[in-house]
Amino acid sequence: MSYEDLEKAREERAAKEAEKEAKKAEKEAKKAEKEAKKAAKEAEQAASGKSRRGRKRKSPPEGDAAQPKAKTARVSDTQVADTAALEPMAPEAQMREPSQAPVAQMK
Repeated sequence: MSYEDLEKAREERAAKEAEKEAKKAEKEAKKAEKEAKKAAKEAEQAASGKSRRGRKRKSPPEGDAAQPKAKTARVSDTQVADTAALEPMAPEAQMREPSQAPVAQMK
């Protein structure tokens, strides 16, 4: 590869990079223009009082936004029944509810 070939390759690469940068700048300018149009359109709609079509989203209440809900662990029904069976009953609770087996009445 001669010196002339190297210079030619450098020039081609520089031209390619310049083209790439120009495309990037054009893309950014287009994006900025689009955002400016969007902001102007939103300002116009806000001024005229028109609402947008589409899904209505619920905004969180202002008072509750600062205090998130406390997380609680999920407990299945079988676990609740098991823990209730394992816990000893208080003496006053035993007196109020006598435990009797169901008895069939004879006629």
